[in-house]
Amino acid sequence: MFDLLGSLLVSLVVAWFVVWYGAQSFYTQKWWERKADTYDSLMAALYRLEKHYLRELVKIEQPSAVPAALWQGKSPDVIEHDEALGEIEREVAMGEFTVSADVERVLSGLLADLRASSGKATHLYEFYDLRVDIVRARMGELRRAAKRDLRLGPGRLKRWRSGHNPGK
Repeated sequence: MFDLLGSLLVSLVVAWFVVWYGAQSFYTQKWWERKADTYDSLMAALYRLEKHYLRELVKIEQPSAVPAALWQGKSPDVIEHDEALGEIEREVAMGEFTVSADVERVLSGLLADLRASSGKATHLYEFYDLRVDIVRARMGELRRAAKRDLRLGPGRLKRWRSGHNPGK
């Protein structure tokens, strides 16, 4: 009788531990996925900023190659720029809720550098060229900080959108 009761008690403790560990693992994985998605969208936002500034440089270099509609009002390109910048500002405002302190520092530095670049350039071309350099430099910093936060070693990083979870 006591053997049966002892076995039942051990089984209950083991079952509780397995369920608890499985739930913790599930929540940790979901949190990792949320962070990975956030970093993916931040990298996409930086990419959109870089492309916007490069298109502005082309407009300056070759004004005849740019459709007249892009010179008037808020073009889709400008709207995309504003959305990308808004996404970065939102993550900075949220702080360390979804991103690490290193990433928050990189994004805050990016916004500060972009604001400061307005006063450094004397010509429009120089303004956009400086912004391209700023975005490219911060993109590399963001990539390194995100890899550290997600604990991705060298050579283990796969594109998140492919559906592969390198954190497993």
